[in-house]
Amino acid sequence: MPFDTDAEYQAYLDLLEEIGVDLSSAPRVHEEGTDNRWLYVWRRREEAERFARILGNRLRDPSFTVHEFRIDEEERGPMAPLIIRAHSTRQGPIFRMEPWSQRRVMRHFSNALLCGEVPLPRSGGTGRREASGTVLDEVARSLTGLNDLELAGLGGYRVLAENGGWLLERRPAASVS
Repeated sequence: MPFDTDAEYQAYLDLLEEIGVDLSSAPRVHEEGTDNRWLYVWRRREEAERFARILGNRLRDPSFTVHEFRIDEEERGPMAPLIIRAHSTRQGPIFRMEPWSQRRVMRHFSNALLCGEVPLPRSGGTGRREASGTVLDEVARSLTGLNDLELAGLGGYRVLAENGGWLLERRPAASVS
């Protein structure tokens, strides 16, 4: 089930989460031809085929099919990063985490202190605002209340700009599970 766009892959992840798959720790196989994208490993072909039909209906693309893989040893781990979106305001950019990402944080860290939105922090002692990697890392920690290791355990995070492009992605290596 290769995906042509990030939007298709996001729809795939959303549907997995809707049916109760924990995207932080799922049986997975690496999607060939991608840097760090994962496909869910189904136990029964019938379930996978039903899922492919539902996904195809949602995306109005009936071409999704199920492929069998021989897996010597099952790998478990995060399937996708948490998603943080940047929004422009008169006072400067603010950042919010997607609701499903918030739910994933709370499912695994029930005592996490989630923050609804945070502004772009001022850079160092200069008082300037820049969206550098270090500053966006601070944004992710502030929104989630988690440290870098805890964030990596959930699949890392991606900061998306308003235009749909991404500003930063921090994802754990494939061996993190």
